[in-house]
Amino acid sequence: MKKLILFCLVAASLAACKPSPKNTENAEETTSAAQIVEIEADTHNAQNSLDYYGVYEGITPCADCEGIKVSVILNKDETYTLKQVYMKNGKELNPTEVSGEFTWNDKGAIITFEGRSDFPSRFLVSEGALIIVDAEGKQIDSNLADHYRLKQVEVY
Repeated sequence: MKKLILFCLVAASLAACKPSPKNTENAEETTSAAQIVEIEADTHNAQNSLDYYGVYEGITPCADCEGIKVSVILNKDETYTLKQVYMKNGKELNPTEVSGEFTWNDKGAIITFEGRSDFPSRFLVSEGALIIVDAEGKQIDSNLADHYRLKQVEVY
C-alpha cells in the first residue's frame, strides 16, 4: 500500500511539472514576441530615430592656429552646409563655406559629405551631436577627442 501511495505521489509530481499544451503555446508566442522586438531594435538607428537635422557647432583642433570654428547644417533633404573659420591671434581668418549632399552608411549611423575628401567629411550622428570620424569611420582616439564633437544648437 505504501508503494502505491508513493507511486501516485511521484506520478502526480511528474504530471504537474510537464507543461500543458497551452503553456508551450504561450512560450512560443513569447519567443516570437522577443524575436520581433530584437528585429525592431536592429532597425532603429540614428538615421530613422534621431532628429539629426539642424545646426551643429564646435571648435576643432588646429596645428598652426588657436582652433577652427566649425558649423554644420544638416537638412531633411539630405543636403548640408559646412562652414569653417580659422582663429589666429584672436582673429577669424579664411572663412570657407561649402554645400552639397550627404549619404548614410549601411548601418544608418555615419554620414559622408559627397564629393569631399578633405577633413572633416564624415560624421557619426549621435543624440544632440555630430562626432567627426576618420576615413574608416572610427572616432578620433586622443586626448583631444572631445574637440571633435560638434554640439547640436538648433533643430529644424
